[in-house]
Amino acid sequence: SRAFLALAFLGRTSPPPSGRLERAALACTLQGPASCAPAGPGSIEFTKEEAKHTNEMRLDSLSFIIAGVCAFLALALSIAQIAVHLANYKRPSLQRLVVRILLMVPIYAVDSWLSLRFKGISHYLDFARDTYEAFVIYTFLMLLLEFLKHYDDDVSSGVDKVFEGRAPLAHPWPFRRCFPPITLDRSFLDSCVRGTLQYSLIKPITALCAMILESVGLYDVGSFSPGRGYLYISLIDNVSVFFALYYLILFYLATRHALTPFRPLGKFIVIKSVIFFSFWQGFIISALVSLGTIQDVGEWTADEVATGLQNFLICIEMLFAAIAHRYVFSFEEFATTSLMAHPDARRAKIEFPALYRNFRDVMSVRDVYLDTKMHFGRQRSSRPSRSGSEALLSESQKSDAGGMI
Repeated sequence: SRAFLALAFLGRTSPPPSGRLERAALACTLQGPASCAPAGPGSIEFTKEEAKHTNEMRLDSLSFIIAGVCAFLALALSIAQIAVHLANYKRPSLQRLVVRILLMVPIYAVDSWLSLRFKGISHYLDFARDTYEAFVIYTFLMLLLEFLKHYDDDVSSGVDKVFEGRAPLAHPWPFRRCFPPITLDRSFLDSCVRGTLQYSLIKPITALCAMILESVGLYDVGSFSPGRGYLYISLIDNVSVFFALYYLILFYLATRHALTPFRPLGKFIVIKSVIFFSFWQGFIISALVSLGTIQDVGEWTADEVATGLQNFLICIEMLFAAIAHRYVFSFEEFATTSLMAHPDARRAKIEFPALYRNFRDVMSVRDVYLDTKMHFGRQRSSRPSRSGSEALLSESQKSDAGGMI
């Protein structure tokens, strides 16, 4: 373990302040704390400042290794599960969305671990993570809509059957005291789709603005000064993610009984906890920087400490998320061509040509384009039509059938 610590120390992007300190830190790492204390003539004598700096570097290396181990395990678990889904690609319209959700763990884990290693460009690396976070919220809503096709092949007709005879839906507390109950109809479905899709459009824009402001020194993570961009971007992100998650909650409350056969609660809890928790976790850490609770540590500024802490925690959390995904997004649930049929737990043989073909189908985002055009286009009808994923499936039904194993 000391050898690994030494390698991690030597691989740091920031050089130590002196060759003497580097040799002393390396000796401490390889030989243990005893080598850090003076032992007689010719031994390395530490000043209090140098000893403190050495301990900081050892802690930095140790946290980097712990985060790396968690990220690697999360990556391995997720890749294995994604491969099984692609090999048993019997419900393309559903598994296309499931695999996109499962990709969240590898993207989060790898991005956060690399951000720890290359702290100078962590804000640029986090752009991909922030963008995919918004995409996952929208994807999960599309997955719930696809589940409703059990009641009718057309999503809107299926929603009509689910909402038929239902009383208006009361808002969750405390909003029910301020807003009247919601009439459950197609316009409610349209509002839910737009409410979640807006975050998928706004979040990449704010992440890009944050990246640009950071490059010119005007972002300043944790600063709520009116002269810094962090205040305004955080405000926009908070409002946008609130509406996205709130509409997702409303849709779940309105359809939870109809979706019961598909066990949506576990899926909903995992998705919401990962995205919501990581978002507010980062916001709280930034607030601690603003309050002065998180300060400079060694060569790390307070902003870098906050970013590093967020990335370290995400690496650990993604391991637990990967384990949870294996239960709530198990391939057995989609192992038949019928949603309600008894699942077939037999796994198909993993063949790389089939994996590649099915993964290409997953990475096609034409359904997202169709949904965006339908719900935000100039000619959007007041009566919702088919969802983007449903339209995509009808247009490429033959291609999907060819992608099945």
